[in-house]
Amino acid sequence: MKTPFVISPSPALLYLTPSFKKALHLITSTLDNRQGISCIIGDVGMGKSSLLRLLHAEYLSRDESVSILIPVTNFTRPFGLLKRICEELGISPMRSGLDYQRKLEELLLEYNKEGKYVAVFIDEAENLDTYMLDLVRTLLNFEKSDTGKMIQFVLAGSIELHDRLRRKRNRAIDSRILYSNFLEKFSLEESMEMIAFRCDRLDVPNPFSRSGLEMIHKLSGGVPRRLLAVASAAYDMRMLAAADKLDGDFVEMAYRSAREKPDHALVAANG
Repeated sequence: MKTPFVISPSPALLYLTPSFKKALHLITSTLDNRQGISCIIGDVGMGKSSLLRLLHAEYLSRDESVSILIPVTNFTRPFGLLKRICEELGISPMRSGLDYQRKLEELLLEYNKEGKYVAVFIDEAENLDTYMLDLVRTLLNFEKSDTGKMIQFVLAGSIELHDRLRRKRNRAIDSRILYSNFLEKFSLEESMEMIAFRCDRLDVPNPFSRSGLEMIHKLSGGVPRRLLAVASAAYDMRMLAAADKLDGDFVEMAYRSAREKPDHALVAANG
């Protein structure tokens, strides 16, 4: 049976805590009012990519928006980001960054006449260099006074992104950011609710006892990706459990067994 605890980004399986709901509300408000740029900030494994994909899918389905998702940012050329945006919009290769900007502005004006705007969702934005961040600021100048921004950005990145944006040389773009949405670690109750949500979504029984759920939260520290990794390790080894519900001891042994050198503790404990 397929595990309900896959760790790859999945908008359909994203459990929305109050922190996530707040970020969705503020980013949606920024986009709908064409105010320009928002950020999703969080440590590794906090669910930034899933949230970004959820937003991308939402705006991809809307008639008034053209949505672009850029999942990686390992560009080698100074205008690599601009080229990627233009490619996603169907713009033919140009000779220079300036040519790309001119062609992009022409296309944005056409979209604007149709009542549309472009929303660009960028993951791993902490890898954008100062030139690319300044490009984002420049593109935000493409606007019509009667409709607002013709192109908007949502940047998702680690705490490093927030720190870089606060540097003096990036002050110009930092001043354009309406909201920096920090994703918070899950509380115990939120961790338990996320496990139940995942099981309900895939219509499988929740295999964990209260102590098992508490151990998952303890080992994960409330970080969603680690939470799923702990739950997945125990779920995949559940045939070794003698009980109907996986308790805290089993969860801990399963997780240690999956991450550490074999010591046969798990097998011995379940003989």
